[in-house]
Amino acid sequence: MLSLVGVSKQYGSQIVLREVDWSVVAGERVGLAGANGAGKSTLLRILAGVLDFDTGERTLGAHVAVHYYAQHQLDVLDPTATVLEEVERVAPEAARTRLRTLLGAFLFSGDAVDKKVAVLSGGEKARLALAKMLVRPAAFLCLDEPTNHLDLASREVLEDALAEFPGTIVFISHDRYFINRIATRVLEVAGGVLTSYPGNYDDYVEATTRSVATPPASPRRAEETPAPAGPRPRSEGGPSRRERVSPAVKTLRRRLEEIERQIHDLEERLRAFAETLSDPELYKDGDRVRTVATERKSAEERVAWLMREWEEVSVELSAHE
Repeated sequence: MLSLVGVSKQYGSQIVLREVDWSVVAGERVGLAGANGAGKSTLLRILAGVLDFDTGERTLGAHVAVHYYAQHQLDVLDPTATVLEEVERVAPEAARTRLRTLLGAFLFSGDAVDKKVAVLSGGEKARLALAKMLVRPAAFLCLDEPTNHLDLASREVLEDALAEFPGTIVFISHDRYFINRIATRVLEVAGGVLTSYPGNYDDYVEATTRSVATPPASPRRAEETPAPAGPRPRSEGGPSRRERVSPAVKTLRRRLEEIERQIHDLEERLRAFAETLSDPELYKDGDRVRTVATERKSAEERVAWLMREWEEVSVELSAHE
């Protein structure tokens, strides 16, 4: 559907992409991963065709249209238009009942479709921009942090819409649940190089953690005889390989383990919040609903922050090993 051949991009002396070759096939859902500043947004914008690159070729399949979503699109909504009018501009031939149904799916129902864009909150503007994109979706969607500014209900609406979308998606998100539900492949951007991992974010974390924790064995010459099973005697000539690990690597490994423990604990809390929020009895107490929702949002933000830190520490650890 789309391919990059020998594509390079740099800003000043900083090389973001170095002669990368990569392609995405129809129907794939690719989540971009990597530390902040590694080049995820640059790659996404190149894929979407909204950013030029220095060398190489970008080839898009015949008759393939691309939609690009990023936060700046919230600023191009017409503040004088109503919610319904803004969607009608994208599909003027569509029946109003269909557009109202779509807007209802994005939590604009009843009189809410007549609200002016100027009075919408950040989350409402994000929902409207996403609804505009999906009222007539292109075959290829490029999404940069689509769940930003969305509350839990809105995220679920977006997840449902994208899960049913038959086309191709490449996206950036720090929402681990969102990535796990949508992604069929994770593409890591690091050091100007792209590395592909099949599966969702949990599969990516497992694969990268395994590669960090278990470095490849040194090649053995054919004439060498394997050592017998069991613990090997320590050489008198110096420290063992484990003891030669630098203090910096040990510290980074301990930090990764601590981050993973915190993420695990927060995920357990989020599952508990989900069960609480699914209980109809909860909604008899408005104050309790707001408290639970606030605590859940805080936990989600903490997980997102920890995931970013995990990526950064993993990159740093790889550089030290």
